[in-house]
Amino acid sequence: MGIMKPLPHTEIVPRFVQAAGLAGITIPASDIEVQFFPAPHKPPASLPHGKIAVYVFMYGDRCLKVGKAGSKSVARFCNHHYSAKSAPSTLAKSLVKAQVGCSGIILDDSNVSEWIRSNTARINFLFPSSYGPTVLSLFESFVQCLLQPEFEGFASQRVTPNTAPEPELMSQIISRVLFVTYENYSNPHVTIHVDGCSQIAKRGGQHKHGQGKYHKHEAYSEASVYAQGTRLPVKLCSFCNPNHYHNDSSQRLARR
Repeated sequence: MGIMKPLPHTEIVPRFVQAAGLAGITIPASDIEVQFFPAPHKPPASLPHGKIAVYVFMYGDRCLKVGKAGSKSVARFCNHHYSAKSAPSTLAKSLVKAQVGCSGIILDDSNVSEWIRSNTARINFLFPSSYGPTVLSLFESFVQCLLQPEFEGFASQRVTPNTAPEPELMSQIISRVLFVTYENYSNPHVTIHVDGCSQIAKRGGQHKHGQGKYHKHEAYSEASVYAQGTRLPVKLCSFCNPNHYHNDSSQRLARR
């Protein structure tokens, strides 16, 4: 059993929409804004008014930290994790203690902030505060399960390559993922999406000019067969990457 390779950040929102639906929570993908800042990055100056957030620090393919922030934790969202002295538990303090990925560099209080800014990417997921703390906590836990952050909780509680359990919950969620095909006859093509993809939500699942239509499918293979049966050029949505959700490589469609 080993830690899964982290998913591309663009795939997290469609998966969360599916997972939230299993819990009876309706949250359109279009309500979740994704901000991706590759290394080097600047810490955010503020948390936008009326928003709550889940944030992620990535070091290459390694997830270092996942956290959440609301209106009362703006400082934690903006700057706490860049300093080893700003709070009892911060990413900076964990890095100084563990000396993670710092060959030839000894991290300390004087240089850890600059190391985080220069070497890590940051992803922010922002959504309306009206969803409240329960959805915020669910989103944070969901992202933690997906990305397996190295610095989460006490050291004795952290997942290691030798002890990481296979994520059975994720397998159950993936098995429930639905797919949507969009046919466009004016610009001939058919696109396969994961149900809940924000590219669908932008149009409310309908095309205003009537030159296209949507169909839901229970499985990727069903969506693929249907798409090829239209005899239109077949595309995969580059935002939600539906090809990721099945394991039979013989069914995979080449990206166009």
